[in-house]
Amino acid sequence: MKVPKFDGSSMPFETFYAKFQICAKYNRWSRSEQLAFLSASLTGEAGQVLSDCDASITSSLSKLTQLLKSRFGGTARADKFRMELRSRVRQPGGTLDKLHQDIRRCMVVAFSDVDAKARKRLACDYFIGALNGPEFSLKVRERNPKTPHEALFAALQIEVWLNDASKARHAGEDDIRSRRDRHVHGTTSISKYVVDKLMQRFHKSLQDLQSRVTQLEESKRDTVPAPKLDSKPQGSKRPSSGKTMEFRWYECDEPGHITRNCPKRSGQQWPAVESKGVMSGQRKQQQLCSRLSED
Repeated sequence: MKVPKFDGSSMPFETFYAKFQICAKYNRWSRSEQLAFLSASLTGEAGQVLSDCDASITSSLSKLTQLLKSRFGGTARADKFRMELRSRVRQPGGTLDKLHQDIRRCMVVAFSDVDAKARKRLACDYFIGALNGPEFSLKVRERNPKTPHEALFAALQIEVWLNDASKARHAGEDDIRSRRDRHVHGTTSISKYVVDKLMQRFHKSLQDLQSRVTQLEESKRDTVPAPKLDSKPQGSKRPSSGKTMEFRWYECDEPGHITRNCPKRSGQQWPAVESKGVMSGQRKQQQLCSRLSED
């Protein structure tokens, strides 16, 4: 069985010496062998004792043991650990298991002269007092734990419940806040993916329209305007000679009257004009026959 190392700070000397005696008993070491193994296990600050003290002390098992106990034992540093217990508070991010171990380590040194039952009750009170938050400490104290292990189990269980309740409360608050924001700002429950797709389509359509307008403006600038035409047809202009045209009737070849007022046909009946201003074929034939008989 191997003896652990002792540096004077990792553990109280009483704890180390109890382990050393177990190894010595199991290995059946003599007093000279115990002195040799004890001296070899000292490191760090505790190892400085071997060079600072006289050979009369380092060569005696009882004297070396008494020196180490007086310098690194719990009795010499009991006040320091008691103050540490009073000011010990769970740090943010620290675990309950780590807090439980620190409380028990300090209790061994600070109250080494107290019996085990009373020490457990004191350790339980110091553990509950070191918890972060008066509400959390009160809930653990309501369980009425008798030992540090019972207090640790109750704290772990209550911490899980408080974390679940806090998550549910925050989720409900976030839901209410999001609903209020949607009501105030008039937003809908459309997903961000759908909104992004609609905005992409809108920007694409807008770009197409802008390019189309640009093309139309360029084609308008390149087009040559057509010349203006007169409203009156060219054939409607009369000759500018100043002479009036003389109309003659084609049957009598005399000017000054129209066909209806011709004196040569005063006794003849003029054919009636149809509704559309065109004579029928039969009447045209009668007129042609009358012309032939006159000739």
